[in-house]
Amino acid sequence: MGCLLRYGLDQGELDLDDRILVADDGPAWQEEPPALADSLASALERPLGFPALRQSTIPGDHVTLVLEEGLHQADQLAYGVIQTLLAADIAPQDIAILQPAAEATPQTVDPCRLLPEQVRRLVTLIRHDPYDPGSLAYLASTETGHRILLHRAIVDADVVVPIGCQQSARAPDYFGLFGGVYPAFSDAQAQRRFRVWGFRPNPKAEKRYLMAEVREVAWLLGSAFAIQLVPGRGDEVLEVLAGETGQVWRASRQRYAAFWNRSVPRRARLVVAAIPGGPAQQTWQSLVRALAAARPLVEPGGAIAICCSLARPPGQAVQALRGAKHPTAILKRFGPDMPDDALQAIQLLHARRHAHLFLLSGLDSQWVEGLCFTPLADFGQLVQLIRRSTSCIVLLDAPHAMVRVQPPET
Repeated sequence: MGCLLRYGLDQGELDLDDRILVADDGPAWQEEPPALADSLASALERPLGFPALRQSTIPGDHVTLVLEEGLHQADQLAYGVIQTLLAADIAPQDIAILQPAAEATPQTVDPCRLLPEQVRRLVTLIRHDPYDPGSLAYLASTETGHRILLHRAIVDADVVVPIGCQQSARAPDYFGLFGGVYPAFSDAQAQRRFRVWGFRPNPKAEKRYLMAEVREVAWLLGSAFAIQLVPGRGDEVLEVLAGETGQVWRASRQRYAAFWNRSVPRRARLVVAAIPGGPAQQTWQSLVRALAAARPLVEPGGAIAICCSLARPPGQAVQALRGAKHPTAILKRFGPDMPDDALQAIQLLHARRHAHLFLLSGLDSQWVEGLCFTPLADFGQLVQLIRRSTSCIVLLDAPHAMVRVQPPET
């Protein structure tokens, strides 16, 4: 019996035996997901607890589409939503698309790419800059006294349409349905607070506090409508949900759990965590999410092997860990100017304190070793690692996996 392991756009077959358990496979994956365009059109025409989007706007409304960072198939999503708005007599010059501040790469998809040229020229495409005070507007202050600044394209809009992707609660950078809006489109100071929760004495409580702040900001903005994707393996989208934010939040969590929740009888000496999909999925963010999914499943002192095709160098904070004898002290030296990838660096530290780390990727082996990973040159070396392990759990799409260890019977 074999198992096809996809990592990036590559794949290899694993021979399974009693030592190896594939944790995130099952009946939920038997059906082919619908085409994204069909799923989006259905969601916009029959939203949850909300009129159809074409009936929720009037000519003259200024509409802002807020795209979450790393959004699956952003060009198709923007095209579908804008076509619906145009059919409702919203003028293209009254539509803005707001992108996060993440650095553009050759793999970055232009969300306006599929629009007709005459529409594309009129739609406003904005990339957020958290360091530009002129682009920010004051919304309100939270109960704890934080001044909330958001991009003017959000605050000044008549209709805001956040478009995001549901994630596992274990994902260290996931803060709920509205997390793709705040702090993503706030000022640099707010974003910094959300990067360093892993440094706090009680990090779990700190993250719950931050998620509550995100929900409060959504309430202060009066955001009533949202679009949320339920991700499949790699680049797939299993379902698109749209409608009233509370109902979309509940439904997307339920759908995500139905597809991704699994359990295993015990931990293993080795966890193999694969990251399938194209360049948009081969990121340090995905790698850290994969580690977060794998950590609870590996025995103390065991090993985690990440399989991906990541080739892009890490950000400033992760680079600072390379060869550092006192990595936590190195990160703290950044002080209030924590780099964008500070949370990724913190999570890497947590993972390597818990388990030995192996990495099959497109990165230079010296870079990999400098971050305290053992590089795997090819799929064959991964197979040899599995054969040497007394037990193994395989996560076929680790960034999304929600696998728990069953409690012992009493």
